[in-house]
Amino acid sequence: MAYDLVIENGRIVDGTGRAEFPGGVAVSDGKIVEVGDVSGAAKRRIDAKGLVIAPGIVDIHTHYDAQVLWDPLLTSSVWHGVTTVVMGNCGFTIAPCKPDDQDYIMRMLARVEGMSLGAMQQGPEWDWRTFGEYMERVGQSLGLNAACQVGHSALRYTVMGSDALEREATPDEVEAMCGLLREALAAGADAVMIGNLFAGTDESPGELVFYQNRSYKTYRGMGSLGALTEGTSDRYGQDPSSPGQKVVPEGIEGRVPYKGRAEDLIPVLLGGLQSGMGYCGVRNVRELQTRTRFFRVTHLGLRESHAHDVVVTKEAPNYRVEI
Repeated sequence: MAYDLVIENGRIVDGTGRAEFPGGVAVSDGKIVEVGDVSGAAKRRIDAKGLVIAPGIVDIHTHYDAQVLWDPLLTSSVWHGVTTVVMGNCGFTIAPCKPDDQDYIMRMLARVEGMSLGAMQQGPEWDWRTFGEYMERVGQSLGLNAACQVGHSALRYTVMGSDALEREATPDEVEAMCGLLREALAAGADAVMIGNLFAGTDESPGELVFYQNRSYKTYRGMGSLGALTEGTSDRYGQDPSSPGQKVVPEGIEGRVPYKGRAEDLIPVLLGGLQSGMGYCGVRNVRELQTRTRFFRVTHLGLRESHAHDVVVTKEAPNYRVEI
């Protein structure tokens, strides 16, 4: 049987790290089926003499979440050979998002990630609320492959509003965030980006300090003055040899409450996801994404799903029933 396509006479760089070698690539049914010394008939042949044959680059850290709405080819990444992007990094995403929260989310991205506020305000309408609706919107005209992560910042602000900037979440609010996360993963999100949730754990960088009868870990952002003067200034387009007073910091230095071991936090995170998977009758995330069906329930339905009409005699530390 003839191949659908053979690209021949090129220099193959296969992405494994080994040296380039001459040869070709055969494609059938949209998949690469042979690499190297390709022989046999083909419906179409391309002579790649003098050119490199290479797999597309996977860019694992992008912030194209907004730009993809008006630039579905994600230029100029595609011009450099990028064929797959991972969006939603650093905990910052634009979904889920309530209409009243759009201005805050736009300004947060403009402040933290340097996105153009004007471009977002004048760009296509943000007509989604859920992460699934956002993915459906992006998929209407997407020109590259994209892996979409749901950001902790969007989950937190959707549930807590401006209180997300001032206090810890209540148990009910944490459960609401878990619900939004389960919904996002079921709708096709590839991962959750938790931002600095692990800051303050034993495994995170920084020294353990004691301040006002509490334990903290020191925290230093990549764009902070200390980091810039010690080696990351070139990342931000600044001269690493410049004196400290001439660099422009984009991050902070401070302290965060000490949280203990990261491995003690992970079961809490997984527990919220796994309980939802149990409700859906699935065993893993892949089944969650392929077998889940969505239903709209009322607030009373949510109330009925919790323990009620009973006097609680012993409360769990992360689950509280308001009497």
